[in-house]
Amino acid sequence: MKQWNAYKERVLDRVRLCCEKNVWPFDYDRFLIWLGNFTDNTDSPSMDELVALYLLDRLVVRTTATAIAGYSRLIVNELRQAFIKEGILPKEISINELKKQLRTYPGSLGINFTPVTFEGDQGDSGPSLYRRLHPIYRTDATFKKEPKAIIYVDDCLGTGNQFDTFLKKVNPVELYPNSAIFYCPLIAYKATLERLRTEQPDITILPVEIIDEDVFPFSENEYGTVISQHLGVSISQLEEHYLKMFYEYCGAQGFSDYWSGYGGICMPIIFEWGCPNNIPGILHMDRSGKIESWQQLFLRRS
Repeated sequence: MKQWNAYKERVLDRVRLCCEKNVWPFDYDRFLIWLGNFTDNTDSPSMDELVALYLLDRLVVRTTATAIAGYSRLIVNELRQAFIKEGILPKEISINELKKQLRTYPGSLGINFTPVTFEGDQGDSGPSLYRRLHPIYRTDATFKKEPKAIIYVDDCLGTGNQFDTFLKKVNPVELYPNSAIFYCPLIAYKATLERLRTEQPDITILPVEIIDEDVFPFSENEYGTVISQHLGVSISQLEEHYLKMFYEYCGAQGFSDYWSGYGGICMPIIFEWGCPNNIPGILHMDRSGKIESWQQLFLRRS
């Protein structure tokens, strides 16, 4: 079909440009190799390849540089205002002085950034991001007494199940009764964010970025509707076919819960350091029980 060929060309042009301009920190060839899993040597893309192209078209990529810039903005705006309101910082502190102290000796301010992780477990989401924030925060800082503020860093708030588990196991509000507790994920799903803000009034939740269903590939949204009309395939048909692809390309029962992303939300978020478990599973599947020559696209974590 002509429109499918045109769509493939447009998606690949976008991916190539993003890679060449280093908007996406990936090699363009890896996308071509991954798409090779779905080609059938015909003139037009197969339905499998069309779904794969659609998922690439809906990708949201965030790099280390964008994370650092985002947290820097959060610190000098929402967090700084909250610190002053809570009496954690003096009103007269300048933005430059705040940034300097966080880079050199945050203990002097009593402000402790720390990753969301569990005791005895290095985790893979909060720590992966936290290690990359050293240009704006001294990540090896130590505190001799309980900080005035504890800011938990995480890369993605999807279903919120991981953070719910963290609160049950760690319970920072009780663990640090004299500290103001903040939770600052890099990206937060709006519906989950609203739920947590209602359920956890003692924790201030300030994400760097908020997303909603508009970015989800199989949710009814304006962009998806335009694309599906152009292709002559509805969003529901794309989703239905993607679900069928599990049996064609995977088939492993242990992976079935992750085919549509953990919690079934299919959040198309990719980080430079790896993928959250909410993304469509086909984007990070490292082996196929059906195809011996399967080529992986993204790593889960690095």
